[in-house]
Amino acid sequence: MGYGLTIELQIIAIGLFVACSYVASRVIPLRWAIVLAAARMAIAISYIAWFYNGTWTLVDDIDYSEQGYALLELGLTPFSILSPEGIDTLHSLSGSRHILYSWWTFSWMWLLGDHYYSPVVANVFITFISAYMFSHLLREIGFDRAYRDAITIFYLLHWDTVAWSSFLNLKDSIIQLLTISAFLFGLRCFRDKSLSSGVMLAIILLLFQYIRFYIPILMAIGLVAWLLFESRDPIKILFFLAIGFVTAMLGPWHYFQDTLNPLILFRNALRFSLTPQPWAVQSSYSFLYIPSLAHWIFFLPALLGAINLIGKNRFFRLLAWYVFVVILFYAASEDFLGVRQRVQISFVFTWAQIHFLWQWVHVPFSQNFIFDPAHVRDPRLSSAASPFPSLYRCKR
Repeated sequence: MGYGLTIELQIIAIGLFVACSYVASRVIPLRWAIVLAAARMAIAISYIAWFYNGTWTLVDDIDYSEQGYALLELGLTPFSILSPEGIDTLHSLSGSRHILYSWWTFSWMWLLGDHYYSPVVANVFITFISAYMFSHLLREIGFDRAYRDAITIFYLLHWDTVAWSSFLNLKDSIIQLLTISAFLFGLRCFRDKSLSSGVMLAIILLLFQYIRFYIPILMAIGLVAWLLFESRDPIKILFFLAIGFVTAMLGPWHYFQDTLNPLILFRNALRFSLTPQPWAVQSSYSFLYIPSLAHWIFFLPALLGAINLIGKNRFFRLLAWYVFVVILFYAASEDFLGVRQRVQISFVFTWAQIHFLWQWVHVPFSQNFIFDPAHVRDPRLSSAASPFPSLYRCKR
């Protein structure tokens, strides 16, 4: 049972521990970065070394691993496979244009060895990069250091983050990283008119085409809805309504004709938000028993935290619209109605949950929390300096 604590696995663990510690230390105190990196690597390495037996491997999980093994047998490298012939090979193996994660799996197997766990431990590292980007996103919005640190630490220890990145070889961790990065670079691009951020945003949107192509479309719908409800200009409102009407007319609604009933949508949205039920977790998903129980316990606090943030922060309202669009999309497409699809937006749930704890547990007993962006040291982040003041204005 398990691979055993081999020398090779120990070297990989030490290397990734150092990498995770370094990335985390860029946004949280070093002592916390070391503790979090050690804890996360201990969970993943312990499972791989002593408990892995294939019970928790899923169909997609196996497919990605087999594609990685097949590419290794061809003698390719992560760079040579990006040639036209290599891209054709990726398309042939994956059976679709979603080739990014096949390349990712193969690259880590090529780098760390032809083991199932190679891309799994890499996904642990990816969550630390996501935490880094998430912290910078919160900084750009204008939240103070203590608040950002609390969310970053909670995100890295969050049950969904740990469960979906420590045991399986799945693409959801990368999708979440791309999602957070898209919002960060999008904010910088449109606020600062930053060319480099615009280029990064374009690259991220392009990468989505090769891992989950419809995410940028859902982001665009959420953005239009946000602009429509935030704008006070009648002309802009009419313009956004026109865009929404054209989108509605051109949309492939015939694919969802059986689920567009409001009652069915509501039922599926509730199912999407609360799946899986702790008492109905199957053995192949038993790694989700504790996460599902925690999700149910913290679901109401997440709603309360989100409501509080929606009333205080304009940017969170954009994320809330995106989450609403994602839930509605999956509620209308029953074939993709599963817990994995919720991972891409779990960072929003994480933020709402810790915000609830911060506002109703931490703040009443502490006077150190600064919720006013005008107190942030960087003057670019103050509401007065922002070209979009209301985007950063937070109320107590």
